[in-house]
Amino acid sequence: MTSCCKCCGFPAWVILAAQNPIWNSHGPSQSVILSQAANPCSMRTNYCIDYKNPKAYYTSPYIHSVTLTNLRGATDYNFQPEGSSRRFSFRTPPDVGTLGPYKLGVWADVGVTNVSFSVMTKMLQLDPDLLLTVGDLSYADGWAERWDIFGVMMEPLMSSRYHLAVPGNHEIIQNNGIDLIHRYPMPFRESGSESPFMFAHESGPVFVIGMAGSYSETDAGSAQWVFVEEKLRQVNRARTPWVIVMFHTPWYNSNNAHYLEGIKHQWDMEQMLYNHGVDIVFNGHVHSYERSHPVFNFSKDECGITHI
Repeated sequence: MTSCCKCCGFPAWVILAAQNPIWNSHGPSQSVILSQAANPCSMRTNYCIDYKNPKAYYTSPYIHSVTLTNLRGATDYNFQPEGSSRRFSFRTPPDVGTLGPYKLGVWADVGVTNVSFSVMTKMLQLDPDLLLTVGDLSYADGWAERWDIFGVMMEPLMSSRYHLAVPGNHEIIQNNGIDLIHRYPMPFRESGSESPFMFAHESGPVFVIGMAGSYSETDAGSAQWVFVEEKLRQVNRARTPWVIVMFHTPWYNSNNAHYLEGIKHQWDMEQMLYNHGVDIVFNGHVHSYERSHPVFNFSKDECGITHI
């Protein structure tokens, strides 16, 4: 089963019970719950593509998704995947425009190590209203089994928190991010985007824009450039005074291996973000914590953006 995901072109979710659900935001009052079907071929045969090689026989499973609508803000919901005795719950973030306390849980470059599990546990203790994963989730590089391991390890957090994620290099490097698209679908259509890697979300006092960044075209007039510009124009600071943009490869960092790696993206879009008064940019890729002063064009600027 090691290479079957690449050959079939479909993502794998090989745990054989309807379990390990994940919950993703699909708008202020919508979400989608995903779990693996106990008998995927009986549900939708066109997703069951057989693949044979001398050492393995593989049938691509079906990842079941359900979209929930008309959800209330700051409300606990319980759910139980069909075919499983396990029960789960999640809490929706506050309604848009709610200006009380609001917690963001932000991480990137997560992986499936003991440290990954420890940080996930700490994130649960933080009890965030919204979870942001800024690329490089499982480090699977197209290997389906590692995505499954990641799903099992992260279940306590991913099944219970509003979750938004953008792709990192380890999602894009194999299959152009298809594993991320199917396992962690983002609210891109609800945002008016044609790309699953670009979306916008607002809840509580925050307006969040996620984008592929350096892993997609960034020139003025490109789909990514136009989408971000349109979303920034729609921000209502009376409703969402905090404007956040997230993408994986940073513009500002002190790592010799990654310094200026995102410079083309920066040349194309930093002026736009500055003009619209973006408050914070979240990145990953560099495996250490760094935070800038408010900055623009490599200089401190009181009206600039803080990069974390």
